[in-house]
Amino acid sequence: MGWSSAFVAGLESRTIAFCYVLEVVQIYNEPGNVWSVGSHPGLGMVTGLGLRGISVQGSTLSARTWSSTIGAFTVELVGDIQELCKNITRGTVVTLRAGFEGMAVYDFERIALGQVRNLRGTAPSWTLECVDLLTLCRVRLQRTFGNPLLFDSIGNTTTLGANYTAGDGTVTVASTASFEREAGGTGAFLVTPSVGDPFYLTYTGTTATTFTGCSTTGQMGTTAVNAVATDVVTEVAYLSAHPLNIARRVLVSRDGTNGSWDDYPAAWGLGMDSTMLDHDDIDAYQSLVVVPASGQHNWEYTVHESESDALAWLQAFLARAGLFVTSRQGALTIRGVQHTQTPTYTSGLAITDADIEEIEDYEAWDATDHPTEYHTVLVNSATGGTSNPTLEVATLPYESTNTYDLTDRVFANESAVRTEVLGRVLESAQRIPERLGIRCAGLRLAQLAPGDVVPLTTRRTHSRRDGPAGWKEAPAEVIEVSPSWTGGTVRLGLLVYPPTDDVLT
Repeated sequence: MGWSSAFVAGLESRTIAFCYVLEVVQIYNEPGNVWSVGSHPGLGMVTGLGLRGISVQGSTLSARTWSSTIGAFTVELVGDIQELCKNITRGTVVTLRAGFEGMAVYDFERIALGQVRNLRGTAPSWTLECVDLLTLCRVRLQRTFGNPLLFDSIGNTTTLGANYTAGDGTVTVASTASFEREAGGTGAFLVTPSVGDPFYLTYTGTTATTFTGCSTTGQMGTTAVNAVATDVVTEVAYLSAHPLNIARRVLVSRDGTNGSWDDYPAAWGLGMDSTMLDHDDIDAYQSLVVVPASGQHNWEYTVHESESDALAWLQAFLARAGLFVTSRQGALTIRGVQHTQTPTYTSGLAITDADIEEIEDYEAWDATDHPTEYHTVLVNSATGGTSNPTLEVATLPYESTNTYDLTDRVFANESAVRTEVLGRVLESAQRIPERLGIRCAGLRLAQLAPGDVVPLTTRRTHSRRDGPAGWKEAPAEVIEVSPSWTGGTVRLGLLVYPPTDDVLT
């Protein structure tokens, strides 16, 4: 969940002085001991060391690739660092929490979460350097020696213990012992027959040598054929659900006790503490944004090998449908890009000249994420495709087709899912937005997160079409949120797409 109403009310005021606590947290089994330091007397566990300044560089969402760059934050400390070095090491996870006078310390809100990378300086001034919470998604965080890779148990094999006839509801094998599946859910395996192509079957139960509740046809676009004893059967990780729910299961699964989404085998998950995710925000995107006009948006996907970089895998997995992982109000969230002219979920915030302190940079045509325009956007699923070509391009250069390939994961309600995805990603492919970076006074807009769509009204800079008139309530997509907590400002990166096809006449 996001920040409390009391904390948000404090952000709205530019006169409230904030207090801060830096503390070690345990989100899985990473190194570090209980320890904290505060910005004011009475906060934190140590004396002789104080927290003086905070700088946050937020992660930036890249349009079209739908990946988030890793951000960072630094904490300026003054005093004796002996106790710090006894309890914090490279790789320790720390959180920054903020509150104000009259707020109990346990009600302070998390404003940053990350992993220690270095400590620099000379006595008495020190800078603790941390990378943000996206870094925590790269490998499983554990201090005990072992395999930190995602899906590190995948690929076990067995053989058929008896002939299999296509359509059988049970499959006999030498042993099912090494095969894993979602708790209480459905598993899958790959059969490689002596004659014919490999095929997937799903199952819902096992005995020592039998898969039960098996699908009677090949799954995920494959065709079941007869197979004989000793043909190879291979374990796969079967991920079947709404893609946002698959992603959060991958993030939190570890031992079945880590909240309601801890359903996958431990080797399939990163084991992040479930409280580090903004489940309310994910729920909102699942129910209001990434939802087809009819039916369900569900994926069926199989993983065949371990992944050395879990974040890279997860971002690529989600990007196929314009989905992404990012940070919001000190927590991780999973979102989907929206068409800025027709957003279905908004923050309720707006940006005006009353907020803007400085226009730091401006591009009339965003060259960073939109180097070219596409004539056609195509979304493919297992048995078909949906596209929306333009009649005339507005800028040069242009390329023919931007394809979103869902052929290996969408096998049901295909047309509706393709249409839903197309509606969200079309704008980014066929329009070149204006890009600007603004610095805003106060901390009110620190509530925003990459992916938010907010109305922008300003005459502080020219716009592409209206010149000095700027923009009036133009929907702007947020791609960066970097608060200066002790400086009392927020830098925002924004994309403003043209509301029409933008063709010159």
